[in-house]
Amino acid sequence: MPTVEIKSQKHSVQKVILGMTISLDGFVNDRNGNVGRLYRDLEALRKTSSLQEAIKTTGAVVMGGRPYEMAERDRHIKVYVCNR
Repeated sequence: MPTVEIKSQKHSVQKVILGMTISLDGFVNDRNGNVGRLYRDLEALRKTSSLQEAIKTTGAVVMGGRPYEMAERDRHIKVYVCNR
């Protein structure tokens, strides 16, 4: 994933990581926002140590309105929602 380092207001270096899941044919989600074609076993993925570690070390998330509605949110992560 691409990373960019930026300076925050406290002048410390923060890492910004961009991540997106998309199939080779450009599928992101269906018209109802369902991502089942990309994550056949999403419940199993949520239980993996790598995803749990990513959740613990994430400071903030930027997402669209529909993913926000669908997401199971972790209370310690700041979420910024972008809508049209």
